[in-house]
Amino acid sequence: MIERGPKEITISNPGTMRISVDEAISGGVSDPRNITLMKMFALVVIGERAGSGLYGIHSIWAKNGLERPVLYEQYNPDRTVMKLHIETDTTTDDTPTITDATTDEALTTTDTTTDEALTTTDTTTDEAPTTTDKIDELLRFCQEPRSRQEMQDFLSLKNKNHFIKTYLLPLYGSGRLEMTIPDKPKSKNQKYRAT
Repeated sequence: MIERGPKEITISNPGTMRISVDEAISGGVSDPRNITLMKMFALVVIGERAGSGLYGIHSIWAKNGLERPVLYEQYNPDRTVMKLHIETDTTTDDTPTITDATTDEALTTTDTTTDEALTTTDTTTDEAPTTTDKIDELLRFCQEPRSRQEMQDFLSLKNKNHFIKTYLLPLYGSGRLEMTIPDKPKSKNQKYRAT
């Protein structure tokens, strides 16, 4: 159920969380309650089953300096509830808008695929590669299917969680990378290729 008030949107679903709230917000863990529905969404490119939805929402809210979304569970009946505090643009219509601080473009509150790693550039004057340069290099590297570890090694990154949050989830969520085994996202043989 989605309820929109003047200053917040409340989204609630039946049932409680099947993973911890911290895991859900950190991203990278997908545990859908209805596997068939999730597969249907994946087929029409609405959901990617990467566990990036809540992470994306939190990232966009933080970039825009908005109050952190609140996620909690209710019992009897069991429900999971998320409250999103918003600012509305009253000059045009009632659609809540959030501005992406990196591009000054308006995003609707349903855009959860934008991630800082896809738009950040290094403004220093030295020859160090920018995040955008690294993304471009990684996508060229992934013309052939590559494992997460191969990609991480290619970028000389040691921290798995940092790589997943900064590169893998945003690129996969934006459709710039695809899984070679989409039906088994956690397969030990999983690889990714540029689209």
